[in-house]
Amino acid sequence: MPPVNLATFSADPLPWVWVPGWILTVVAVSGNTLVIYLIATNRRLQTQVNLFIMSLAIADFCFGLTYFPTFFTCEFYLPCDRELRQIFAAYFAFASLTNLCVMTVDRYVAIVMPFKYVPIMTSRRIVAMVVLGWLFPAVLYFLIAVIVKQLASEDIFITFKISRVFVFPLLPCIFLLLATIKMFYIAYKHTKMMAALALQLQFNHPMTLKKRKQGVEISSARFMMVVVFVNVICYATDSFLDLRTYLSTFQKTMHTEYALCLLFITNSAVNPLAYALLKHDIKKEVKRLFSVK
Repeated sequence: MPPVNLATFSADPLPWVWVPGWILTVVAVSGNTLVIYLIATNRRLQTQVNLFIMSLAIADFCFGLTYFPTFFTCEFYLPCDRELRQIFAAYFAFASLTNLCVMTVDRYVAIVMPFKYVPIMTSRRIVAMVVLGWLFPAVLYFLIAVIVKQLASEDIFITFKISRVFVFPLLPCIFLLLATIKMFYIAYKHTKMMAALALQLQFNHPMTLKKRKQGVEISSARFMMVVVFVNVICYATDSFLDLRTYLSTFQKTMHTEYALCLLFITNSAVNPLAYALLKHDIKKEVKRLFSVK
């Protein structure tokens, strides 16, 4: 999962992670709520790419609610099955990761194959991609994890954990990293070509329009790069420590668990900030929402 075992927190009644954990949780939940609200209520934002962003924001919102707050509730107020709670939180974390993957596919087609984008990314195909972004972790992680938890032996459970590290964090992160690097390279190359052509022809008005289009292309690549970079750092760190734990005698310390906890919450909190700061249409609507009239 974002397999931070928050059950270890009970060993320390007032760990240092509480304050930053709650602050980041509030940022993650409120930030993603704002993104969901803006896209759901504003027709100008109801575009194809923003459908992916809204789905990703819903996954991050659900993770923010089920990760840190549920631990606090289970630890101090209600008796809970800690492993089951972790499975639920992990499902939303993996749903966030798979939704980011399908959004990356959309941006990859738009930037690398712009003339094929319209025939490839039809409305029906986009809806199917969003649905798969939720079904894939539900079938390949959530259902299997629940069954293994109830029925499997300890050896099978360890094997499942090792397999899970490769199926979810590592493979999607490798895809995200390679696709984003290529997107940024193509967008940068296109921008340079258009700038050189504009300078050579000295034909200002049409080239201004084309430069603007390429500027949007570079902006989209930068936006994806920030979101993907934070996700890759988060999951790569956790996967490395998980594999060391499962395959050797290495054990994560409590402070390592705390740091990973904050890293995963930060991952969900950074996404809406990236939308608000780097995606022009959402940034414009955020400014309009909070502008003093």
